[in-house]
Amino acid sequence: MELLHYVRRHQVGSVRALAKALGRDYSNVHADVQALTMAGLLETSDNGVQANYDVIETRIAI
Repeated sequence: MELLHYVRRHQVGSVRALAKALGRDYSNVHADVQALTMAGLLETSDNGVQANYDVIETRIAI
């Protein structure tokens, strides 16, 4: 969640810059960004990493 909050509120030029800003290891942040991109929660491009939404809603069937 911290990663999503940060990306939503800041302009992030790269995964490396994101890892540095969060004080986390690059390889762990890279893996998280890949997973969140595959889930459709982040977008990556030449412009950096972006989260282009205001709210995430989830539904869990039980």
